Amino acid sequence: MTDRFGGCTVELRVADFRAGVEFYSRLFGRKPDFEPHRDFVEWEGFDDFWFQLGEGEARPAHPLRFRVEDIDAEHSRVEGRLGARCSAITRIPELVAFFDFSDPWGNNLGFYQRLFVDEPRVPGGSFHDFES
Repeated sequence: MTDRFGGCTVELRVADFRAGVEFYSRLFGRKPDFEPHRDFVEWEGFDDFWFQLGEGEARPAHPLRFRVEDIDAEHSRVEGRLGARCSAITRIPELVAFFDFSDPWGNNLGFYQRLFVDEPRVPGGSFHDFES
């Protein structure tokens, strides 16, 4: 492992959100650890590894995102040194900033940066509010 990454998220979507939360709560043996939106929840699998569940059409291969300290530097590095086409950086004030890209084989990847120090401010609403 490298000192470069400090965390990871994996996201899945389900058409029936309530049934999805119930299923994954049973799977993990507990209710979600974090519920930032009415249609998006998270379980911390282990230190800084988060399984995320959102409402929506199931799509295989959602981005696997790695936590970094400087999202702007990583965006430049991925576009410049790796030659990957990156999405714009999405910033949710006082919560998170992230961007996505694909590897040469089409796997969806991304990076995220925490924008909070202690407990994050939960914006409420829907996580779809931040989709481009």
